[in-house]
Amino acid sequence: MIHCIRPGLLSSLGLCLLVIGSCESDRSSVNEESPAEESPVSTDLPETIEIILADFYIGMPAILPAGDLTLRLASEGVEEHNLIFVRNDTEQTVWETDGRLSPFEVRTVELNLPAGEYTAVCDFSGHEMRGMFFDFTVSQ
Repeated sequence: MIHCIRPGLLSSLGLCLLVIGSCESDRSSVNEESPAEESPVSTDLPETIEIILADFYIGMPAILPAGDLTLRLASEGVEEHNLIFVRNDTEQTVWETDGRLSPFEVRTVELNLPAGEYTAVCDFSGHEMRGMFFDFTVSQ
């Protein structure tokens, strides 16, 4: 069986492609001439930092932004944990959890950290001696 394409159908197809192509170029020129308005982003909310407290491991970013922060602490081990931030240049505790986190507890806290070098430590029941500490930087 031989199939033939009718000349009228072929020219109609070509015309459709030409129209579609010109519509696309019109649309792109509109976007180039009038860029979409950017929606304002609120800078009032502190950044949320995820911190994982597993059995003998602290998982968190090595660099945090200075200023107001929201920490989401997640205890993922079967043991209780706490978290202390020590400023390295003064060896002073600048923040600590209110009590211990139970196994699999998630807690959200807010704090303000100035720029500097810190160590995060879980000092509950010898956890620090088992490697549960983490050095981090707070930068502007």
